[in-house]
Amino acid sequence: ANGIDAAWMRDSGANYSIVSKSFAERLGLEVMGGIGEVASSTDITVDSKVAVVKELRLGSASLRNVVVLVVDDAHLRIQLPNSEYQISAALGYPVFQALGRVSFIGDQTISIGSRSLGPQEGARLYMNELTPVVLLGVEGVQMPFSLDTGANVTDLSYAYWMTVKARAADWPRKTSSYAGLGGARPRETAVQPEWRAFVGTEEVVLKGVEVKTQRGSADESQPMFGNLGQDLWRDASGFTIDFRAMRFRIDR
Repeated sequence: ANGIDAAWMRDSGANYSIVSKSFAERLGLEVMGGIGEVASSTDITVDSKVAVVKELRLGSASLRNVVVLVVDDAHLRIQLPNSEYQISAALGYPVFQALGRVSFIGDQTISIGSRSLGPQEGARLYMNELTPVVLLGVEGVQMPFSLDTGANVTDLSYAYWMTVKARAADWPRKTSSYAGLGGARPRETAVQPEWRAFVGTEEVVLKGVEVKTQRGSADESQPMFGNLGQDLWRDASGFTIDFRAMRFRIDR
């Protein structure tokens, strides 16, 4: 970005790309006035400002005039019970949308493709405002899930909880820490021992998936059945997201 090589986190769940204040200074960005409070997936709101990255290069692709939000470093410092790490920059949905079709291979390689996925490849992709939504088959029912490539694990929502609550009496309960922009906060969850879903014709089986048992503000505005994280494709080579064909595919 602006001629400086650096690692950017991929975060399709972010409505905009975001950088820390210190990283914005390193890039030489001209930070403009504040745009007010921005809400995160943790229901925490933070003050942000806006800047424009003149050029952002991803392999052979070059994007110009990329709008980013600038927040204090502390808001991108993730503190978990047993670890802490600092995020300097994250690529949000508008960057992926501008690339059209992009495949992520492992943690460090991306491939930007010109051929669109076919209508039978992977699962349908929709947009909920600026959030990508994937339609998965769960127990014979098509359910919408938000796609968050910046999340380590998949978690299931209060809306999903209401569909399984009657048979979840024996599921373990726990208080977990949910991290995102602005920090982390605790939440009460039940742990589904095994969760199966179909991404198109590809079956994925996850163990010990947490389900929110308390309603939050996001459950009112975005009635998704969960949030898809990196464990969805952890046993695969990667995944492809295609905003031209509106398809999402796990790659083997």
